[in-house]
Amino acid sequence: MTDTCESRKTKRGNKPLPEFAKPPVVEVAVSVQFDAPILDGTLIALRWGQVRDRFPLREEAAPLTPTIETFGGPQEPRIEIQFSGTSPTQRLLMLSNSKTKLLQIQKDLFGYSWRKLQPQHECPRYEKIRNDFECELADFQEFLSAEGRGDLSPVQCEVTYVNVILPEEDVWSSHSELGRVIPSAAPRLTEGFLPPSEQTRYASQYVIPSEGDGPQGRLYVSVEPTHHMPDKTPMYLMKLTFRGAPQGDDTDGLIKAMNLGHEWIVQGFATLTSNEMHRVWRRTN
Repeated sequence: MTDTCESRKTKRGNKPLPEFAKPPVVEVAVSVQFDAPILDGTLIALRWGQVRDRFPLREEAAPLTPTIETFGGPQEPRIEIQFSGTSPTQRLLMLSNSKTKLLQIQKDLFGYSWRKLQPQHECPRYEKIRNDFECELADFQEFLSAEGRGDLSPVQCEVTYVNVILPEEDVWSSHSELGRVIPSAAPRLTEGFLPPSEQTRYASQYVIPSEGDGPQGRLYVSVEPTHHMPDKTPMYLMKLTFRGAPQGDDTDGLIKAMNLGHEWIVQGFATLTSNEMHRVWRRTN
């Protein structure tokens, strides 16, 4: 490999989006699915050996089931039948020493994540995470070419933001008050019989339209009540995920789709959450 990740990084202009000085983001993950399996366990292990200087820690996890967005009718479930007596290739997680950066590879997926594991960790800007993903993906493509596996054929990309929303004085303090965080989740009861709910969850999905033929993808939003350990403080876990097809056959088409997903996630987050929480997170525009 003649060039490095750093030398591949480029700057791209973005339209102004809502920004927060103290965002509640704890994880940002980007990934790409391939058209067909191109890896086996041996190659996955070989790849880890080549990136151990940056990702010296490893873990194994169950493979993620491929999920492709379809439109115009119900999506048929994908069923895989294993004819071999051996276990399926697992998903390999490769982590930095701090465990804040993570690469994941399985037979038909490549992903990169940043995670906030300590209060002092600050989330990098999306452009930094995207550029890191892009250069790691370029190195991965060079590895595949050197092993005679050809070029990647991306069929879908994904961008996910995970937010931890903690209680805030004068805004919310219990899991019965989700409407103070997500105004559209506030109950509108037709009778006065029921007391305040003990817990409320929120889930919605949105089709992302295009100016051409067909939608560009979907935005999924979920808000789950949980607790901050060890003091069991109530909190909400808010997850926003974009899934969509690349906007072209090359890396630029993949990045364009990811940029679209990032825009919808940020705009969606600002649209769904309350002005009171925006003040807590110190919205700047």
